[in-house]
Amino acid sequence: MRAALILVVFWALPAFAGNPVAEDPFKGIDCKNAQVQMELNYCADRDFQAADKKLNATYRKLLDASDPKERELLKTAERNWIAYRDSECAYETA
Repeated sequence: MRAALILVVFWALPAFAGNPVAEDPFKGIDCKNAQVQMELNYCADRDFQAADKKLNATYRKLLDASDPKERELLKTAERNWIAYRDSECAYETA
């Protein structure tokens, strides 16, 4: 019983310690001078996210400006491109 009580106290202790929220480990990273793999990964992901957002916005504009026939052709081309991309990646990594 005593061991269980001690375990509960040690388990609950951090909740009462007022631990500050962990600081963002990527705060202050200069992507132009990234040196270690963690920084390079962070910067590459940040660049990817920005490019993906821009690509999706452009694609959405193109869809919105297209008539229904063009829209279907664009969607078909997109699906074909994705299939090509995936098969090319599989080939290159085999």
